[in-house]
Amino acid sequence: MTPAIDHRVAAGIVEDALTSVFDPAIVRGLREDSPLAGVGMMPADAVCIADAVAVAAERAGLVCHLDDADFATAESVADLVRAVETAARPEALR
Repeated sequence: MTPAIDHRVAAGIVEDALTSVFDPAIVRGLREDSPLAGVGMMPADAVCIADAVAVAAERAGLVCHLDDADFATAESVADLVRAVETAARPEALR
C-alpha cells in the first residue's frame, strides 16, 4: 500500500506524539530502528499514544486514527511511523 503522507511528516507526528507521553530527552535520542520498549512503552500506553498521534496529526492538517491492530505489530519507532503513513489523511478527506 502506498503511504498517504510523506515519511518525514509521519516521523514528525510520531516524535511529537511520543514526546507528549514520554520523556522528550529520551524520545529525541531514538532512531527509527529503536524499539518502542526503549521509551518504556507498555501495551496500556497505546491509547495515550494513539490520542497523541491524532492531536499531532491535526496540528499538521491531517486526520490520523490508530487502533489496536496498528499497535499489535508495532515493535519499533519505524513500525509506528509506517502505521501513521498509512492511516493519516488530509483533513479535507475526512
